[in-house]
Amino acid sequence: MPTIIRDIPQNTPEWKQLRLGSIGSTAINDIAPGTDGYKNRLYRFTGEILTGIPYEDKKFRYADRGHEFEPEAREIYELINGVDVEQITLIQGDTPRTHTSTDGIIGDNGILEIKTRIPSEFIKIANGKKAPIADRRQFYWDLLVSKREWVDYVNYCPELYKAKQGGYLEKRIHRDECKSIIKELADIADEFIKDMLKLASKYGNAS
Repeated sequence: MPTIIRDIPQNTPEWKQLRLGSIGSTAINDIAPGTDGYKNRLYRFTGEILTGIPYEDKKFRYADRGHEFEPEAREIYELINGVDVEQITLIQGDTPRTHTSTDGIIGDNGILEIKTRIPSEFIKIANGKKAPIADRRQFYWDLLVSKREWVDYVNYCPELYKAKQGGYLEKRIHRDECKSIIKELADIADEFIKDMLKLASKYGNAS
């Protein structure tokens, strides 16, 4: 069964070690298309395996925005649904070198994924634009790694919400709806891990 890791704060050395050379929901989006992102991740993770040192990524404006407003969205979600969301460190998959960092887990079967949008991007989603492919791969990966039954996908725009102009959308995605895509991502991840360990073995010891 997948292993839920709790009580290790994000961005600590222990947190970084848990993710070292491991495919998470951001990485699966990079490697899924089989483009240059695949090789970039391959070299990055191989370097992590060989050195034991986590790769230092650049900060992105949207990531900082997400960290700032995610607690608000989680609180709204809890109030609307009458549930408690447990915040965790991450979930390690049955397959070595796989994990997912979610925005929370609900009971025994659910996962929460929150995306904080600027007004224009939120309105696109509200007006019927399909969820970005990166988001879809993320929640499919959540289901794959965690083996849970559903993900609640929340889009939140604090500016619109505080102006009482909407700003909150919620959609539940069930495992049964996307079994073929989950299988596809599993195959991609397996191939990537084989390539990564093969490359690491070429230059040192890998496991």
